[in-house]
Amino acid sequence: MRRTVGFLLVVLAMALSHDVLAQQLELVAVLEVEGRSQRVTPQDAQWATDLVRSKAADMLDKRRFKVMTRENMDIIIPPEERRCIEGACYAVVGKKLQAKYVVGGRLTDVGGQIALTLELYESSTGQLLGSELMRAKDLNAILDGVGEMAQKLFSRITGSGPG
Repeated sequence: MRRTVGFLLVVLAMALSHDVLAQQLELVAVLEVEGRSQRVTPQDAQWATDLVRSKAADMLDKRRFKVMTRENMDIIIPPEERRCIEGACYAVVGKKLQAKYVVGGRLTDVGGQIALTLELYESSTGQLLGSELMRAKDLNAILDGVGEMAQKLFSRITGSGPG
């Protein structure tokens, strides 16, 4: 009987410590990339967002970070309330989502080309931790470069890049 109780206490302690560790993960929110370009459809912008989020999920240590899904964010804040006009808004939305870090971006037309800007903020302070910019003649070239842009951004919070 004592062994059973002892075993149950060990299992309970392990389960509680797992929950505590899970609560200490740093949340990372990747907001929808805004499609302000005349040549970009909403689906194109959503695909760019998916590429950034996928890179975050692949690159960030799962023992330290949790990348929020669209569905996670939808439960907390409706999508229409997550749209940002200016970068400072990203940090405000990040706070509402209780994310430690937030990434936002926009696709725009610049000089006959498509430009993508990605920005990484620390939500609690609103500090811009990094920004990556890219211009190309077509959307496919931009989409091909999103992974590298995201990797450079996320390296700022993993300690493996410029800081």
